[in-house]
Amino acid sequence: MKKPIWLLDILYVLASLGCLLGRLSETPLDQQLDYSCKPLLMPILALRFYWSLPQQARKNDLLFVLALFFAWGGDVALMLGDAYFILGLGSFLLMQLLYSYLFFQRRSWSSFLGRRPIFAPLILSLAFGFYFLALPKLLEDPILPFAVALYALALGSMSILALTVYKKQAAKILGALGLGAFLFLISDLMIGLNAFVYPDFFLAGFGIMSTYTLGQWLIVWAYPKLNS
Repeated sequence: MKKPIWLLDILYVLASLGCLLGRLSETPLDQQLDYSCKPLLMPILALRFYWSLPQQARKNDLLFVLALFFAWGGDVALMLGDAYFILGLGSFLLMQLLYSYLFFQRRSWSSFLGRRPIFAPLILSLAFGFYFLALPKLLEDPILPFAVALYALALGSMSILALTVYKKQAAKILGALGLGAFLFLISDLMIGLNAFVYPDFFLAGFGIMSTYTLGQWLIVWAYPKLNS
């Protein structure tokens, strides 16, 4: 029996809209909407991923679900306030390392990055450009300069490795995977800008959440299709 993946997509869109609407206003009701919807995002995507597998789950598929679990942990930790920022950072770092490992398993010189290697230093420049912009604020804490540097490296590497994935006659799938990883990169850079450089910049919460939710959905949509 074919599973109704479209229903999960509708639920994900509704939960994402709840988060976005909750970030457009600072009223208690809107904030409660955001806090109610955000923990639902990754469980919905995990079920979507499982339902979309073309065959019985393999080791790498279980690692992908584990990556989504760490993303969920990061979501929840960042909801709890500044005291849990490092915990959230660590949880998302583990997600990125798992994504990077899975992307690395499918690397090929025929990939987008194999044909256009200039994008690797461009992406790293973007990640570390933010780091050096935030460094004056980071230096106020003894741990943050090292933690954020490691995070920026992992974040840039994940986006780069997404561009090394290759499958014949799958340009749409590969494009979605690369775009999803890049949107995740942009979302996290906006989190950093909001936390360390330009606090509460215009529509910060909306921009962070819109790029995050779309980026994660694109990755979850694309990755199982690499096995089909």
